[in-house]
Amino acid sequence: MKVAIALLALITIPNKSWCHLVPVGVDRTKVVIWEYWKITDGAGENEMLLYNPMETPIEVVFRKWYQRKPGEPERIYTEEDVLLRINKIKPDRYALFATATSEIRDLHRGLIEVLVNGKSAGLYGMPAEKKYPKTRIKNGIIINQNSNTGNFLEYEIVYEALVFTKHENLRARVVYLQEKFLSSGFVTGEKHNPDGIGLADIAVENLEIRNEEGYDLCFAATGKPGGFEVTLVKPGSPRKILWRGLMHLKDKGTGQASAFNIPNEISFTGKKHYKKRK
Repeated sequence: MKVAIALLALITIPNKSWCHLVPVGVDRTKVVIWEYWKITDGAGENEMLLYNPMETPIEVVFRKWYQRKPGEPERIYTEEDVLLRINKIKPDRYALFATATSEIRDLHRGLIEVLVNGKSAGLYGMPAEKKYPKTRIKNGIIINQNSNTGNFLEYEIVYEALVFTKHENLRARVVYLQEKFLSSGFVTGEKHNPDGIGLADIAVENLEIRNEEGYDLCFAATGKPGGFEVTLVKPGSPRKILWRGLMHLKDKGTGQASAFNIPNEISFTGKKHYKKRK
């Protein structure tokens, strides 16, 4: 099976008289937007991280996005449209936001345009409601949304730690939320593994490992709740966030591509930056 990954998603925006397909996704070469659940002593909080993958500082702005109908003039945006602004993130640095997702949802229920250094980097689709993860751990982070698009995943990614260092390989667990799916796994090729992340010490529960073309590691469901654990072998990259492409096929006509983020030098216990807009 040959696999191609696109990190943009098409979603349908309903309207009273018409609908339109809108490409949703933020260019991850400009900024990485990562929503996750921080679990401390068994209790979870939905938080967000912004990471600068560029070689120059960036200013990031989230602002309300409005569907523009044919014939309408271009909208003039004001500060009332701004949902979040961070004036400077240095190269290979990140900012943590403890309550931003809740604050933004209070102000806006719709697509968000993301500006990097004053230019649009794409649309982010923050869901109207949070979805608490089903997996239970004492401490760590759980990811159930795709970075840079915001859409919910068909699985949960679990890291049972809050502080990560670049000299240590990581143990990750993936828990599938559906008992039936066609295939799911890490895609092969430099395009989908730009950081050269290796896979080792694989353990599975109620999954079948398959040898599929286009995958370095591929699983199929067995009709029971399943998941896998894998050690992510880092190549020594100094960057604070690494990633691998993962493709999940629910059936032959429905697939979900995601960037499997790997914290390389991140402390999720650090200072949180967010001021509620007045």
